[in-house]
Order: sequence, then structure tokens, then C-alpha cells
Amino acid sequence: MARILFTWELGLGMGHLLPHRPTVETLLERGHEIYFASRNLTSLGRAFDGLPIRMLQSPYRSSPVSPYYRTTATFPQVMNDSGFDNAKDLSSHANAWWHLISTIDPAIVLCDHSPTALVALRALPQKKINIGGGFTCPPDETPFRVLEPRLRYTPEQLERDEARILANANAAIESLGGAPLERLGQLFGELDDTIIFSFQELDHYEDRVGATYWGPPPLVPGAAPEWPEGDGPKIFGYLRAFPILPTVLDRLNELGHPTLIYPSGIDESLLKRCESATLRFQRDRLDLAHVRREADLAILNANLSTTIAMLMAGIPTLMFPVTLESQMVAARAVMMGAGLMVQGNQPNEVVRQLDRMLESDKYAANARAFADRYADWDCDAFGTRVADRVEELIRDA
Repeated sequence: MARILFTWELGLGMGHLLPHRPTVETLLERGHEIYFASRNLTSLGRAFDGLPIRMLQSPYRSSPVSPYYRTTATFPQVMNDSGFDNAKDLSSHANAWWHLISTIDPAIVLCDHSPTALVALRALPQKKINIGGGFTCPPDETPFRVLEPRLRYTPEQLERDEARILANANAAIESLGGAPLERLGQLFGELDDTIIFSFQELDHYEDRVGATYWGPPPLVPGAAPEWPEGDGPKIFGYLRAFPILPTVLDRLNELGHPTLIYPSGIDESLLKRCESATLRFQRDRLDLAHVRREADLAILNANLSTTIAMLMAGIPTLMFPVTLESQMVAARAVMMGAGLMVQGNQPNEVVRQLDRMLESDKYAANARAFADRYADWDCDAFGTRVADRVEELIRDA
């Protein structure tokens, strides 16, 4: 049996861990030895509780980067803000990844948002898969496309940014003895496979050529929803802190519909101020399969996995994206007519957009159309399918 390494380097939330549990369970059942190098060990322990995996701290950039864009328009700028800003520091972190991977000596590495691990793997013989929801698996294209056209960057600046990130990546690769990149997209294109756990309609790169969409993993069991009292449609929220969240919560209280919210990192004082007879915060991770059987509307930060889960049940979504990645997910759902989006700096839009969602049936109808399109999709087979592909690549080594 084989030794297999999963990695997670960048990003926040359990969305970089929980989707892999079905695959890990299947591989363990088949006798494989699983290592997981994670950015957050606490979250790793919770996501894989009860499973005999080897848990490791992944290398990641913890010091400030310079330049730092704060608002990014292209994936190379995202890479810059994630540690590709200078060759010296990137080389150090790539070296740490190289030694971690070399020490474990796996047959294959599955990388979830781990671009520096991909740099190190350019100088290593292991099979490699990039796996994620789409945003972190960009297509191999030059130049990288503009993801946020409202930002005012000139084509010349974006070209310079991409060239600088490429030079930094090549310096790190060459320091490890790997073959340099001719273009930055090769880092994500020259792999043994790319596994996108999404659908084309919600892919951040909607016109991606030649992609295979694996669909979402099965939902992880959790606590049963405890709905508060109230009349009207049931509203479910999965929300983290963002600037206009108090406005959102106040409006939900004014409406008086039964509203259940799973809060992530929201200040307890705000939760206590806003909790009411019709608005409840349930702090245990919820069973989304149960929630979506009962909810009529979802209010989200447009995180991909929960957005897909709601749409596959025909539940329309009102979205408050907090990152470029989630903004692109929200834009795709809006294009389908299955939801609306409110930017974090538009508090006056909260009432209008929420009322539109509650007063019109068209958003629910479009969400149901999406659900009907994938009604026969077997999410429960996700772990088996990925495990089969992993074993296939190992056999072909």
C-alpha cells in the first residue's frame, strides 16, 4: 500500500479540510498510509477526528509581504499577497516544503491551495494533483486573466506583476534544482491531474477548456437545526464577520421570520445583542443536509461548498462575499438568477435585496432548475472516485 500526502497551505476555514474526509476515509479503508500537512492543526484535528492520519504543520508565510495589494485583480496578485512577493522568502518556504515532502517520501501529493508546495514539487519526483473548488486551480494561460475588472490596474502593471512573480517562483525552483517555468501557468498546468470539486456553472473560470468537474463532496453530518419561533419563510445563515453584518442582523430581526445562523468568528457581544425570539445563533456545526430540507432562503458569504449545497437543494441565496474568491462564486449564482449579492460596503442595499429575495419566486425557481439539473449526481461517490484516481496515478508511476 502507498504513502499519500495531502497539503493545505493558504486560506481560511474548514472548506480546505472537510471536503477531503471522504477521500481520506476511503484510502484508509484500502490500507494506505495518510499524511496531512495543514496550515491549521486545530482545524485539522476537528475535521479528521477519529481517523488514524499523521498530522503535520505545513510551512506557510506568517510575516508581512511587500508589496501587499489588499485588493487583487489577478491570481498572480493573490500569489503575491500569499508569499510570492520576494524570491528569498519564497525560496525559504519552498525549501521547507521540499524537506517535508522528501522526509515523508509519499507516492503522490494532493495539494489544496498550496502553491509553494507546487513550487517544491517541481524539484521532486512525486506524482502531484491540484485539488480545490476552482479558484485555487487556475488554468494554464498567459497572461493570467483579470478576475476583478472594477479595480484600476493597467495591463502594463499586471504584466509586470506576473513577470515578477514568475521570476520569484523560478528563483525558488532553481534553488532546489528543479526545471524553471517558462510561464507562471505551468505551475498549475504541468501536473498529473487537477480535481475541481465544483460544477461548471460555479467555476471561477467559467470558460475553462478541457476541465473535468467532480462535483461536491458529500455533506458532513452535524447537529440538527433548532429553528426559533416566527412566521413566514425559514432563513438559514452561515456567516462570518464582515462590515455590514450588524445591518443584516438588525433587518432579519425586523422581519421576524424564523432565522437560524451558524456564526463563524463573529464577536460574541454582537451575537448576544442580536439574538432574539426569531433569530437564533447555533454554535455547533450544523447538519446541512437536514438544514436544506427545511430552509427557504440561505444567507451566506458565498463560500463555495455551502453555496453549492443550498443550490443543489433548490434554495436561493443572498450573498455577502468577503474575498475575491467568494465574490466570483456570488457572481456565478447571480448570473444563474438563483440569488443576489450585496457588497460589504453597501449597507443601504441590505433591505432592498433581502426584500427582493423574499417577495419574488424567480430566484427559488432558478435554484430549483439548478437542483433538477444535478438531481441524479451522486455526491456520496466523491471519495471513492478521487481515491480511484489517486490509486490509478500511483499504479502508473
